Amino acid sequence: TQKQNVIDGLSRSQIILAKFYLILVLSVLITLYILLIGIVFGSIYSSFSNAFAELELVFYFFIQTVGFLTLAMVLGILLKKSALGVLAFLICFTFLGLILENSLDEAIAQWLPVNMFSDLTPFPFYDDVVNMQRMADPNVEISYGITPWIKGVVSILYIAGFVWLSHFVLRKRDL
Repeated sequence: TQKQNVIDGLSRSQIILAKFYLILVLSVLITLYILLIGIVFGSIYSSFSNAFAELELVFYFFIQTVGFLTLAMVLGILLKKSALGVLAFLICFTFLGLILENSLDEAIAQWLPVNMFSDLTPFPFYDDVVNMQRMADPNVEISYGITPWIKGVVSILYIAGFVWLSHFVLRKRDL
């Protein structure tokens, strides 16, 4: 627990850094696993050169993983209990996300942290969905949203904000 870490001699900054380093290590391991699985299945079911197509998406997946884990970290620190943090994370993901998405304009909702992290890796059949919408209604306007690199930069800013907020809350709070 955080209290035990302070008793053991860690400063509050060191606690946040230790949590963030754990997030980075887990994200690197998860990303390497996904990359390895992608290369194996990509080379089995396609030519080997196609296995490395769109390799920048692996970097976006890494940012996405770090983003979701830092969001979970900030919720855990704000609520002081791990179980409440997990519950708040699930509620934040499902109910609040749906309520905010439906109540806000799509142009604003895409800038929310959860949507920004989720949109880093593209929906695999997005082009097929767009083509089906165009066949149903040729006059429909399809919004492609923000470019991936802008999503990546904004997501990194969200991650930095979550780490700063975690540090700020832990520094001001009595453990």
